[in-house]
Amino acid sequence: RRSSDLYYPLHSLAAHILGYVGIITAKQLQSGQFPNADPTDFIGQSGIERAYQSLLAGKKGKCYLEIDALGRILRTLKRIEPIPGNDLYLSIDTALQKEAERSLKGKNGAIVALDPKTGYVLALASSPSFDPNLFVKGMDQKTWQGLLNNPTHPLQNRVTLGLYPPGSIFKIVTALAGLQDKIITPYTRIYCNGGFLLGKRLFRCWKRDGHGWVNLKKAIIESCDVYFYQLGLWLGIERIADYAFKCGFGQKTGIDIQERVGLVPTPAWKWKVYKSQWQKGETLNVAIGQGALLVTPLQIAQFFVALANGGKIYKPQLVLKVVSSEGKVIKESKPLLKGTLPATKQQLRLIKKALTGVMNNPLGTGYNARSLRFEMAGKTGTAQVVSLPQKKSKDISNLCKDHAWFAGFAPVHDPKIVIVVLIEHGGHGGTTAAPIARNLVEFFLSKEQR
Repeated sequence: RRSSDLYYPLHSLAAHILGYVGIITAKQLQSGQFPNADPTDFIGQSGIERAYQSLLAGKKGKCYLEIDALGRILRTLKRIEPIPGNDLYLSIDTALQKEAERSLKGKNGAIVALDPKTGYVLALASSPSFDPNLFVKGMDQKTWQGLLNNPTHPLQNRVTLGLYPPGSIFKIVTALAGLQDKIITPYTRIYCNGGFLLGKRLFRCWKRDGHGWVNLKKAIIESCDVYFYQLGLWLGIERIADYAFKCGFGQKTGIDIQERVGLVPTPAWKWKVYKSQWQKGETLNVAIGQGALLVTPLQIAQFFVALANGGKIYKPQLVLKVVSSEGKVIKESKPLLKGTLPATKQQLRLIKKALTGVMNNPLGTGYNARSLRFEMAGKTGTAQVVSLPQKKSKDISNLCKDHAWFAGFAPVHDPKIVIVVLIEHGGHGGTTAAPIARNLVEFFLSKEQR
């Protein structure tokens, strides 16, 4: 591909999906991965451009000429016409993508929307973004260094490469583990007085005066930490980690573009990295989505696709089909089922009812962001980035230390969209991330009804 042939008309829109092309590096030339490349060629360096380089690039034409000793062309011996690259048709809903990116304007964060029936990506937005045309036109060293050293990391796709503690969203994994291993029933009650004492350390609930007696449904709706501290202790870290892996965490989703694995911590991992023993207090933290646990927003979305559709874990996909320049369909993708959640239909119905309560019960943590037009189900999350003092302090930096999460789906009885919103340092998920998700759900479903 030549720079003169390349232009991104939508500029920064969907930049983290499409990626960008750049001149081939010496290392890439020497790797042998691009046997027909010239030092002046442009190749895909990230996103779809990178993943589908061989299909997008086409083939160069060649012209064999007979020349005399003075370099004059005498005749054409042979001509091989160039073959244009193929066209890729993506699953992205352009209107929803634009709205998602507009919702993130001025924020650092990520939004991803999937089709719960297929796993196809409807929108994937990361903010801040960048203009891929910069890489085609070429940029000076100052501009390049500005992009590389920018503290907001505009080149990073936060949906697939950003790693964050999931906060209370992970309580659903802990709940499934407890139900499946018969540690609890839906009716098991735990008393929350605002804190959980383990040895001499007090692990606080977000609600300082406590939730009182709590069963599983109420614990999810009101996001009671104490309930899940106790459940986590009963389960133990090995079982929590096992269910996390079974739900798709700690491993790649398989999406076409670059992604990171994340981290599901275990005693073996801690010993390998830190040469120290696992502590029970760490289990409590992981049980509520804190501690060393790290996920990508896409992993959360893949998990919620399965919660929405009755347990089917689909591979998230971006490309619907590949079509040649002559209009022939070369490849057409189909929904790819990876596995199923470790839960019975009855258990998943219970979780779905609880997630519906999060948004529609007046005590639910997402109630203030509920939709009056479409019934939504979801889970809010507030993930601590650093440990705050046990005692409340007025001397806290203006920069909020917590990330705001929301993951959900709608309509409840026939889900058509799964949405995940992460706002870095956004505060509480119910007040920051959930309203953005609601607006996007209403935008998408209203458009679908037209």
